[in-house]
Amino acid sequence: MFNSSIPAYPRSLKRASPRLVLSCAIGVIAAVVLALAYPDRAEALKPDCKVSLQKKVNAASPGDVVNTPDRCIFREKVTINKPITLRGGRGTEIRGSELWKRWRRTSSGLWRSEKSYPRQRVESRWRCKSGTNSCRKPEQVYIYGRKLDLTNDRPEAGEFALDGQRRILLANNPRNKTVEVTLRNRWIFGGAPRVTIKGFTMRHSTGAGIKNDRKNYWQVRNNNLSYAHTVNLALSKGPGMVAAGNRIHHGGQLGFASNEASVILANNRIVYNSIKGFDPGWEAGAMKISQARYARIVRNNVHHNGHFGIWTDVIQEGRQRVRIVGNRVHHHARQGIRVEITKNVLIRGNKVYNNGLRYGGDPNAGSGIGLSASYNVRAIGNVLARNRNGIVVVNADRGSYDHVNNVRLNRNTVIQRDGKAAAWFKAVRGGNIYRKSANNGGYRNRYWYPGRRGSEGDGVRYKWSDGYQKLAKYKRSGPDSGSYYLTNSAKRAVLKNHKM
Repeated sequence: MFNSSIPAYPRSLKRASPRLVLSCAIGVIAAVVLALAYPDRAEALKPDCKVSLQKKVNAASPGDVVNTPDRCIFREKVTINKPITLRGGRGTEIRGSELWKRWRRTSSGLWRSEKSYPRQRVESRWRCKSGTNSCRKPEQVYIYGRKLDLTNDRPEAGEFALDGQRRILLANNPRNKTVEVTLRNRWIFGGAPRVTIKGFTMRHSTGAGIKNDRKNYWQVRNNNLSYAHTVNLALSKGPGMVAAGNRIHHGGQLGFASNEASVILANNRIVYNSIKGFDPGWEAGAMKISQARYARIVRNNVHHNGHFGIWTDVIQEGRQRVRIVGNRVHHHARQGIRVEITKNVLIRGNKVYNNGLRYGGDPNAGSGIGLSASYNVRAIGNVLARNRNGIVVVNADRGSYDHVNNVRLNRNTVIQRDGKAAAWFKAVRGGNIYRKSANNGGYRNRYWYPGRRGSEGDGVRYKWSDGYQKLAKYKRSGPDSGSYYLTNSAKRAVLKNHKM
């Protein structure tokens, strides 16, 4: 039973002075302000791990599972030199940064580090956007986990600079704050095949993050990977590569990269990559998979990655098979899905929207799905909405890959506000894209534009050998049989059902 003799709260609290109440309120407000200013503060304040992860790896036997402590930070570069499983503890991290604690205030009012920032490796192949050189500056500084921007001028809040001796200059007082300076160009480096890495958070690198270095059968699962200057995760040169269930974000150039490999990329969230000004015409965006022997890109959520979302490029001589299935791809400046010089491709059941709207170049280049200099490609049952253009196929001038054969667009739904819903371009003299023998075309696609059903509006909506305003004329030209317009209610149902 309730004991009425026990007070509900101490009497002293009843008589709390206004000064005490005010000080408590100020403390709460200050904590809220600090949390808003530095949302990763709690993560930044984790202690460093008391053991060396490299020593644990070295002590393991092939086939072992190497477990790590919970909620601590390894500040080291790890080479995995035997086939093992590396399993992160709850909240455990690997960071390429070190804590810098010694700072002095200068006569100009700035704060200067006592240490000099060592010069970092800058690769000659790095290509920046026109008129910029930020991609060639891999230095990184963080305060309470928030990344500062490098400036050549006097730094202001949220920025840092380097003086003539490469000492760091800050505008705000860094004393008694967690300041991290990135000094390593890898988190994990490959020294053996058949490695599994799971359950880590990894961040801060002046180069790539995880790199298998041509070792086969690497699996990277359920990790949180961010803020590598170039690529957060690179798995190349061999069979058996798997990246599944990861959150891959804020990579400077790409979230994920692969070359000459058989790779499965499944159930990842790949977002906000391409933040360091690399040239997207070279390679930058969510991912780039080149010369794939086999690629299965399924059920990933890919959005807000600069110019490109899912990007495959370069034919693998001999057998090549690519499957892009069930992904959600949206908010990229140029193309959501880009298939370039690739063969034997299935693009099926993807939700692709709000892509190409911020591309300032050729208005036909921005699209939900773009296919260039590729053959044996089937795009089936995809839903596209509000892209600059829907599906664009280009017979491009790419040397020996200047032909387009067996490209079929079947049962796709394309919802446009304007622009072209479906377009086929011959961009090379003597191209074969319109020839009957090339077997290009499709059937039973559904289209929607604003206005009443069948309202054709103005401008070119479809492109084959000529541009067409009316769907009926486009169908009669040969590439699209049995296609039709959605009603407004059917269009609304599509967007609702697919959460677009």
